[in-house]
Formats: sequence, C-alpha cells, structure tokens
Amino acid sequence: MNRTELTVLVSATFMIAILIGWILRWLYTRIGQAGLATGAGSNDLAARLHAAEEARDAAVADRDETIADMKRRLVQTEAELAAAMDGLGAARREADAARRQSD
Repeated sequence: MNRTELTVLVSATFMIAILIGWILRWLYTRIGQAGLATGAGSNDLAARLHAAEEARDAAVADRDETIADMKRRLVQTEAELAAAMDGLGAARREADAARRQSD
C-alpha cells in the first residue's frame, strides 16, 4: 500500500464517518422534535381531558337533578291518583247507596 492509496483510504474513512455522524445527528434531531411535539400534545390532551371530566361531572349532576325531579313528580302524581281513586270510590259508594234508596 503506497502513500496515495493510504491517503484515499483515510479520506474515504473520514467521509464515511462524517456521513454516518450527519445521519445520526439528523435522527437524533427528529426523535428530539417528536418528543417536544408529544409534550405539547400531552398538554393539549390533558386540557381536553380536564374539560371532558368537567363536562361529565356537569352531566352527572344534571342527570341526578333530573332524576330527583322525576321522582318528585312521580310521588306527586301517585298521590293525586290515590286521591282521585279515593274520590271515585266514594262517588261509587254514594251512587250505589242512592240506587238502593230509590229501589
């Protein structure tokens, strides 16, 4: 191996090392930027999750309020129905008594 061949071999080795270094630096930068984007994305995701939890809590509270209102209405309607049935029963008894007296 003469001096020229050694110079070409060393130059080629340096060029390959520079190329490999450049590719590795490019990969490192791409991975690092993906990590930064994920950090910003996770902040956005956390904010959206927090808003969704608040909306869920509001919906649960609204549902509970609606259920309580419906139960109250049901109890009131049942009481009105019982009163109407009692009145109807009393009216039937009076009608039967009136029929018996007229016969």
